[in-house]
Amino acid sequence: MCVGGGATGTALMRNCICARAEFRERPDDWSAVHEVFAAAGCGGTIEHSQPPAMAGYLFENEASPGRIATLGKRLLDLGARSLSFEPVPEEEWAESWKRFFRPMRIGSTFMVAPSWAAKEAESDAGRDHLIVLDPGQAFGTGDHATTRLCLTMLEAAVKPGNRVCDLGTGTGILAIVASALGASEVYATEVDAPALDAARDNFLRNGVEVRLFASDEVPKEVPQCDVVVANLTSAALILLAPQVRRLVTPEGVWILSGVVPSNWADVEEAANRARFHLDTRYEEDGWIAATFRPA
Repeated sequence: MCVGGGATGTALMRNCICARAEFRERPDDWSAVHEVFAAAGCGGTIEHSQPPAMAGYLFENEASPGRIATLGKRLLDLGARSLSFEPVPEEEWAESWKRFFRPMRIGSTFMVAPSWAAKEAESDAGRDHLIVLDPGQAFGTGDHATTRLCLTMLEAAVKPGNRVCDLGTGTGILAIVASALGASEVYATEVDAPALDAARDNFLRNGVEVRLFASDEVPKEVPQCDVVVANLTSAALILLAPQVRRLVTPEGVWILSGVVPSNWADVEEAANRARFHLDTRYEEDGWIAATFRPA
């Protein structure tokens, strides 16, 4: 899943560069390639299977010649056989994004569809919960392993009447899932302005009530929650661990995702220091997700 797409509501539109790296064979672990894109300023990526490739958007203020050159060199070092860096004019954002985002089933009871394919998805959804999203320029449509893992863990953790907080909500997909699972109160945080716009629009689109905060920390206004979910970078998870410990109820659970294997030990150590103990650990496509409970 790449950061980018057609804007929704008041979401800010920005010109960008679409960076794409093609490989002879599918890497055993895509996470190293994603880390290179993330270091260049692309918070999300999309994987292609035929041919094996990864692509991501770099916004114009991040796409300096030096940064592109560094990104290209690091991708070649990882085995990329060809690279492309193509400008995407503002007016082409929407159509560019629609190529990548189609209706999909995720978890055991959800179908996610973009707004432009919502009607066709309604009949396919059957008894599944249908979530209608426009990603705008935010991360999280359900196709990335980190989001899929979070959603599966939410299905197991959220009980009717729970309070849930989604830290770094992106498109708002996990907050919407929590509401659909019966949470009585849902809170969410996000710091990126376009993502805040996308999340607000998606909450309205799906008829859910979520109290959204523009913050990269845990707001004081958020009460203790039964479930806290955070699909973030390892560095952000490490920094937030003490705040999450104060936020989660004594019998609650912290669901985290977005950790590459090389960072797992540091994330687990930070959670232990914050007085959490590991409950369950999952790995998919080179990404680690886990649930922690207060010690």
